[in-house]
Amino acid sequence: MTNRERLKFRHRLMILGLMMIPTSSYVLLHGGTPNNHTLWLVAMVLAELSVMLLFMVICRCTNCRNSLMAVSRQVLLDPRFCNCPHCGISLDQSSQDHIGV
Repeated sequence: MTNRERLKFRHRLMILGLMMIPTSSYVLLHGGTPNNHTLWLVAMVLAELSVMLLFMVICRCTNCRNSLMAVSRQVLLDPRFCNCPHCGISLDQSSQDHIGV
């Protein structure tokens, strides 16, 4: 698995998590009172923020462990963006090729 594929997989997990939170909250909100609704909506917003912050933490280069959050859009959407801006390793290189170097 290349570094780019790993980041895309983590991005898909984040999107799935962001979609599942409102879906599961709808089930919980279906039979509650208005006060209960406010509590669940606040909990849902906090859960959504937590998932996004978690993605920011795990969006790192597998070689240098520096954050790729600033360039995550280019990494995910632009196949011409090829290297980590911190260490210069190719994002299309297998992550097993450079472990232990």
